[in-house]
Amino acid sequence: MRKQWVILGLLYFALVCRSNALVLVHKMHALSPKSNVSVNVMANGARYRFYVNIGVVKVEGGYVFATDGYKYEQGSILWEVKIPDGGDVGVTLNEGEESGNNQLKSLQWQTPILNKTYEVKVSGKRWPYGEGGGGGTYDPNWASTSTGQITNPVIYSTAIIKDGEKYTQGQELAVNPGDTVTVEAKAGEGSGTPITNSAVTVFWALKDPNPANQGTGTLSAAQSTTDNTGLATVTLTCSSKRGDDHIVTAQDKSSSPASSCDSGKALLVGVTIDAETVQDPNITDEIQVQRVKLSTFAWEAIPFKIVYDIVPVSGWTPDKVTLYISEGGTTVYTKELSKTSGNNQVYEWNGENDEGDLVPYGAYKAQIKVKKSERIFESAEYAFTVYQINQGNTVYYDLDVPLLDNEHAGVIYSYIGGNTLTDLHNKNKYLICEVQGAGQTVNCSRTLTEFMAFSTFRGVWTSAYFPGGVFDERRERAQIINNCYRMFGIPYVKYTEFANVLIVNGSWDGTISDILRTRCDGVPEVAYENAGDRLFGEVAYWNIMLSQSNLDYHNHQCTPRLQRCYQIPFEVYSP
Repeated sequence: MRKQWVILGLLYFALVCRSNALVLVHKMHALSPKSNVSVNVMANGARYRFYVNIGVVKVEGGYVFATDGYKYEQGSILWEVKIPDGGDVGVTLNEGEESGNNQLKSLQWQTPILNKTYEVKVSGKRWPYGEGGGGGTYDPNWASTSTGQITNPVIYSTAIIKDGEKYTQGQELAVNPGDTVTVEAKAGEGSGTPITNSAVTVFWALKDPNPANQGTGTLSAAQSTTDNTGLATVTLTCSSKRGDDHIVTAQDKSSSPASSCDSGKALLVGVTIDAETVQDPNITDEIQVQRVKLSTFAWEAIPFKIVYDIVPVSGWTPDKVTLYISEGGTTVYTKELSKTSGNNQVYEWNGENDEGDLVPYGAYKAQIKVKKSERIFESAEYAFTVYQINQGNTVYYDLDVPLLDNEHAGVIYSYIGGNTLTDLHNKNKYLICEVQGAGQTVNCSRTLTEFMAFSTFRGVWTSAYFPGGVFDERRERAQIINNCYRMFGIPYVKYTEFANVLIVNGSWDGTISDILRTRCDGVPEVAYENAGDRLFGEVAYWNIMLSQSNLDYHNHQCTPRLQRCYQIPFEVYSP
């Protein structure tokens, strides 16, 4: 049984301890002579002081004269600690005689990391005042004991600290790859009651919440001890991969803990506008195309699909997600998006600015910003071009007819492609409004590819008198396409009428529904000049829709080739 005790020797640094003040401990427990007390203590390094509880009258000649009528020999005090079931007793220290321990050695005990019963015993020599004190102990049975349970500390208030803010269980904070943050936890007798003035061991573990991390976070230590306030800390170095997340668990044991507490969740937030072509087929559009909508003859943009990822993909919620569309460094459109994390999220931009107007064609950039815990995370800027289909442009090819040296005319009526450069460059995605010849009516059955392949192609053209501004030009083009639509179904001129651009019903006042038949160049002529845009002719007579005399002028002077020569070359799309 003697081997189970840790005996603090009589001369254990006696001279040194006698000169040192007592250190602070979590709690002090008094053992009165001939007493047996029951006191539970906290495990893992909680610091206690056990001392002999007497009333001091005086100290003289190596004795403490007490109010109980005894004098206690200072050098005889012996403290013993044992774990009846066996095990580490922790760290013990025989403290020197100070006023704080009634001038008799006290026991400073830093508890072990286990959950068992303990026993602390103090003994020594004492005599009644009148005795000489020699020849052995006069009263050998005054020894006192304290017994009880060594209980596990309660771990609580685990928090990740970032920029002065603490994030506890259930809270989220945003971090960048490789960030280092401090994690703290408290050890106590209960939640809210810290174990002070001790060095309680707290164990640390790093959790990987779903989804599984692609990188690795690290902790600076597997365990650390509390300071005098009951607080233990460790440093977390975050993963290098955006989309990962970390939770740090503080616990009372390295495995199978009786008490543990999770920190808040550190999120390595990232936002990306998807532009992959191999890894993920669901990608952001290459370009945006603007065109005249044929059901309303107003300009529209094909919705520009923006596909984006916000990581981690689950388990958290952004505070704010904002889309910005800019041109030349100036934001033209702002939209608050759904506050949702995850991959392959989609927003379709209608091509309008913040005022609700369609933006002009040109170079633009899209960027998404995610806000979390007062931090902003930005995607790379996604550059794209907004293209305008120049519907209403005229097209011509040579007529390969003997004795008829002239051309055939048409109008680019519609674009049936999407928001891809492949479609934009594909002439099969453009339909031509025309009347092809005898027995035909005005329609848009041929593609630009078919039109160009029919004979020697003479290019793409438009009025030299269009207004200069983008929005004014758009207005005119929309009217031209509307006029083309209104001509659908009008037959080609009869063979005997071939010299005339238009054959009309009665006296001409410029009403499209009065046109009985038209030559091929009548389609662009009416489409443009009914919109007020000069295409062919001298200043006084150019508008075929204005009067009978202007119609007569065109019927005598206009041919498809001469009509083209009044125009300027133009691109199918801009820019």
